[in-house]
Amino acid sequence: MARGAAAPWILVTVGQRLLPLPIRPAVAFDVGADAAVTVQLAQRWAVAAQAVLGEVTIVGQTDRGVAPWHHLASLARIVYATQHSIDVMLEVHGDVRDPRNEAGVAMSVTRRM
Repeated sequence: MARGAAAPWILVTVGQRLLPLPIRPAVAFDVGADAAVTVQLAQRWAVAAQAVLGEVTIVGQTDRGVAPWHHLASLARIVYATQHSIDVMLEVHGDVRDPRNEAGVAMSVTRRM
């Protein structure tokens, strides 16, 4: 994974899904590509955008890979970091190529260590 600050409040990340974890009956080795941009809006607020650019099976019986011309999974997330080490995230995600079947909303609450 590579990441770098485009500015003091902008973080660009590439390769978080470089080695995705395939769960299937056959043994496989997959590689993937993704990119994300996170922007710190204020001391406790941030927004993030991410796109999964592709995934391919290098070794294995069943290739369940995806390419950007078939699917383009993406998400937008807003994060609020509370004073007590708790993050509240609201996420909207979907597939740009198939928005009606792959769209959704998720909310999570996590504790920072």
